[in-house]
Amino acid sequence: MTDNFPVPPKLSPEEERVRRRRSMAIAIALGALVVIFYAVSMVKTIR
Repeated sequence: MTDNFPVPPKLSPEEERVRRRRSMAIAIALGALVVIFYAVSMVKTIR
């Protein structure tokens, strides 16, 4: 079986910067959600 996956296009340095910033924003938002859910669950268990 041969792997015929398409080769992604080479990104320019500007496109790589934009992709990295977007990835970091998504990671920060996900981390914030985890912290919020953890804090809410702790408050619920204390009450």
